[in-house]
Amino acid sequence: MLKSWYISLDGFQKTVVAVVSILVIFAAFKSGYYTQHYGGTDLRDRVVASRMMDSGRAAYFFKWREGISERLLNPNVDRTSAVNGVTASPGGLLLQSAFAWMDYPRIRMLWTVCQYLFAALIFCFFFANEKNSRDSRYYLICIGVLFFLCTPIWLMYIERGQIYLFYAFLITSLYMLIQRGKKWTSLLGGVVFAIMLYCRPIFAVLVIPLFFLSFDGWMLAGLAVGCIPLGLHAWLHIDLWKGYLEAMRIYMHFDRDKGSTAGLHAINYPRLIEGASNLSFYKKDFICGGISPISRRLSDFGLNLPSNFYLALYGFLVAAATAWYKIRQISPSTSNRLLFGFLLYILAELVLPAPRGAYHMVQWIFPVLVFLHQPRFSRKTLALLVTGLCLINGFTFYFPYCHDLGEVLLLLCLLSYLSSRKIFSWYHHPAHQQA
Repeated sequence: MLKSWYISLDGFQKTVVAVVSILVIFAAFKSGYYTQHYGGTDLRDRVVASRMMDSGRAAYFFKWREGISERLLNPNVDRTSAVNGVTASPGGLLLQSAFAWMDYPRIRMLWTVCQYLFAALIFCFFFANEKNSRDSRYYLICIGVLFFLCTPIWLMYIERGQIYLFYAFLITSLYMLIQRGKKWTSLLGGVVFAIMLYCRPIFAVLVIPLFFLSFDGWMLAGLAVGCIPLGLHAWLHIDLWKGYLEAMRIYMHFDRDKGSTAGLHAINYPRLIEGASNLSFYKKDFICGGISPISRRLSDFGLNLPSNFYLALYGFLVAAATAWYKIRQISPSTSNRLLFGFLLYILAELVLPAPRGAYHMVQWIFPVLVFLHQPRFSRKTLALLVTGLCLINGFTFYFPYCHDLGEVLLLLCLLSYLSSRKIFSWYHHPAHQQA
C-alpha cells in the first residue's frame, strides 16, 4: 500500500514526502540523543512510584532516605513538599510496573522505543483506513507526521519521558473500534474505555458523548466487563487510590500542602543511581507549549481564586458545551462523539488548577489526524490549523502568548469541524469551501 501510494504521487508531492521522511529520521536520532544524555525526569517519577506501589509503600508521598535501595531513589523530588511529584494514576503506574524490574537506563531506552511504536500505530490506523484518498494520505504525512514527530513538542515529550501519547493511542484505539459499528468492536471499545478511565480518570467526561448523547448498549457492556478486573485491582490497592486522590487534591490546591520533614536535613545522593549519573538532567530551553491553565493566568494578575471556583467553572463549561452540541444538532457519528469528548477533556486541562506541561500538546495528534482523515472544513480553516500547529511549536519565531494563540486556533478548528455537517474534500474541490 505504501509503495503504490508513493508511486501515485506527482513529482512535487514525492519531493515533499521525501523531505518529511528525512526530517523524521533526523528527529529519531535526536530523540535517541536526548534519551541517552538526559535522565527523563518524568519517567523516573513513574518508574520509582511503580516500584513503591509493588513494594507496598505510599507511591505518592514516599521519599528516599539513606539505607534504602537506590531503585527507589528519585533525586528530583521537592523535599519541602508533602507530595513527591508523581501525578500518574494507579492505572498509569500499573502500566509502568511492567518495565519496573529492569535497570533504569534500559527502561529509558525502551520507553522511547514504545513512544515511537504508539505513534506508528496511530498513524498506521489513519493511513491504512479504506476511506482515505491518495491526497488525504499525503496530508496525513505532510502535516500529521511533520508536526507531531519532528517538532520541539515531540522532542520535549521524549526528553521528559512522558506518557501522554499512550492516552492518545487509547482514544485512537477506541475510535478505531467503535467506528466499525459492529457489536463485538463496540464491546471491545467499552473495554478500552475502561482502561482509559483507570489510566486517566478525567476521561470520565467522555461518558457524555459516548452514552448520554448517543447510547450504545454493547459498549456499556464492554465497559462493565473491563471494570471487573480493574475494579478488583482498585479494591486490592484501595490505599494507593486514596493516596492518589489525596495527592491530586494537594496539586490542585484543594488541600494545603503541609510540607515534609524530609526537607529539614540534607540527603546525600550517590553519584551513580542504577548506573546513571544524569537523572536530574533536563533540557531547559524548549520553546513550545499551549494554553496555560486559567488559574496560572489569573494568578499573574494577583487573582488567587479558590480551587472550587475552577471546578464550578469547568462544570459550567461542560454543561454549556453539551447544550451547544445539542442545539447545533451535531451528527452522532463516531468522529463527532470522540472529538466532542476530546474537547471536554482538553477543557479540563485548561480550567482545572493543575500543572500543564508543553508535552501535553502531543495529545492533539488524535483530533488533527481525524481532521486530515475526514476533511470537512474549508481551506481557510486548514490554514488556521497549520498556523496553530506552527505557533504551539514557536515557529517561525517566538512572541508572547504565541503558544496560547496556537492552541486557541486548534480549538477553533475543532469547533469548526464539529459544526460542519457535510464531509467533502478540500483537496480537489476548492469550490466546496463552505460546509
